[in-house]
Amino acid sequence: MVAIALFVTIALFDGIGPLLGIGVYGALPLLLFFYLKVLGGHSWTLTIVNVIAIPVVTFLFSEIALKITLLKGITEPLFYPLFKFFFS
Repeated sequence: MVAIALFVTIALFDGIGPLLGIGVYGALPLLLFFYLKVLGGHSWTLTIVNVIAIPVVTFLFSEIALKITLLKGITEPLFYPLFKFFFS
């Protein structure tokens, strides 16, 4: 199950075959939800907080602090206002 989850997550980054590329910031919350709620059986509070907080921290650290662009797939237009805010 873990190998399949990682393969699907990586495939969702940029899209493979019928899978639509939703980028790192779309695939990461799905993977976190799967691991925390489905496999781990953690509470809804812990799951929701982590599913929201970890991608936000990842975005701020990689894109803003380090200026390393991660794949965004079809969600890229959603990031334009954030880039305008942080880089202008």
